[in-house]
Amino acid sequence: MTRRNACYALNAVGTPTVDALRDALKDSREYVRNNAAEALGDLGNKAESAVPALVETLADTSGSVRSRAIEALGTTSQSSSIAVPGLVKALEYPHDGSRQKCGIRAGADWSERD
Repeated sequence: MTRRNACYALNAVGTPTVDALRDALKDSREYVRNNAAEALGDLGNKAESAVPALVETLADTSGSVRSRAIEALGTTSQSSSIAVPGLVKALEYPHDGSRQKCGIRAGADWSERD
């Protein structure tokens, strides 16, 4: 609960937290990367500058972290198609939940294009 409350607090601070959260995506501890991706997703468009780092996180060794990154890309990359190639590649992941989330997110990105 404490970590989730920290995510809420970071969301309340907003854009100034994006750089620290982006750096936390590379932390050696899985739970830190997981919570950083979740917090970036909670920030939505305010965390758009973190989209490239979230795309890199799609290659994380942890399925949970990858799943959180996919969810975060659903809210942070809505004005950009930069995440689409990474999401399409992530469709190959053996974790069914990740594949489903990728398909939904990539489909939303493609449907928004002319």
